[in-house]
Amino acid sequence: MKLSVFLYLSNFKLRIPAKLLILLHSFLLIPVFLFSQEEDFRQRTHYFGFEPGSNQIKENILIPKVNRGSVIEFSYRFENEGRNYNEVTFNIGYSKLRTKVETEKVTQNLQMSVGYSWGKNLLPGEKVNYYLGVKANYLWTLMEFPVWDESRAYWGTVISAGPFNRVNLAFDNNTSWICSLQIDLIGFCSRPDEERLYAQEKWTVPNIIQITNSGFSFVTLNSFVICSLRNEYRIPLKNDNFFSFCNSITYATVSESKGKSLQTVKISFGFGLGF
Repeated sequence: MKLSVFLYLSNFKLRIPAKLLILLHSFLLIPVFLFSQEEDFRQRTHYFGFEPGSNQIKENILIPKVNRGSVIEFSYRFENEGRNYNEVTFNIGYSKLRTKVETEKVTQNLQMSVGYSWGKNLLPGEKVNYYLGVKANYLWTLMEFPVWDESRAYWGTVISAGPFNRVNLAFDNNTSWICSLQIDLIGFCSRPDEERLYAQEKWTVPNIIQITNSGFSFVTLNSFVICSLRNEYRIPLKNDNFFSFCNSITYATVSESKGKSLQTVKISFGFGLGF
C-alpha cells in the first residue's frame, strides 16, 4: 500500500468531538484577536523553504526498533513582525525508512503540521529583538510498515500548545540570524489501539483521515512532549527579499495516557526564499 492516497482529498465529512471543535475554533480566533490589537506592523514576510535531512521513528505499539532514513520537507511561513510577532506555518514531509535488520527502505512516513505562534517583543532594538509567547500546533504523522504489518496503519495525531521563543540578531552587513524554540507540553492526542487483531485498514483517503483524527485523549507531560529548535541565517536580496540557510531539530514523544509511545527525531538542513 502506498501513502499516495493522501493526494486525493475530496468529499469527506470529518466527525470531531465537540470539545475538539471548541478548541479548534479557539485557535482560529486567537490570530484574529491578536492581529486586531496591532496597528503598526513593521514587516510582513512570506517564506518558502526546502529542507532535506534525516528522520528516525520508533513505533512502540508495533515493534521497539528504530526506523531510519532520509526526509524531504517543504514549508511555508507567514511572518508579521512588529510590536508583537505573529507567525503561521505549514510543513509537509515524506520519508522512506528501514530498521537495521531490513535491507531496503520500505517503511513509509508522511508528516504534516500546521501552526500558529504569537510572541511579545520583550527586548526591542535595532540589533536585537526577543519575542516570548505561545504556539498552537496540529501535527499529523502516518506510517506504513509493509514488513512488520502490511494490513494496518500507524499514526500519531496531536493538537497541542506550549511556550514559544524567538531571537532575531541583525548584523552590520544587513544579514541576520534567527533562532526559535518551541516546547509543546499539553494537548490532545490520537493513537492506534495497542491490540487490533482483526483490524485491516482500507487505504482510502476518507478512511485514513477518519481513523487518524478520532479517539482523541487529553495528554500532558507524563506521556507527551514536542520540542523544536530552528536556526536561520538570512542574506538580503533586492526589494527587501532574502535568501536563507536553515537548520531544524525536532524531537517528539507522543502517546495516550499509559499507552505505548511514538518517538520521532528529525534533523534537517535546507534553504529558502523570503518575499
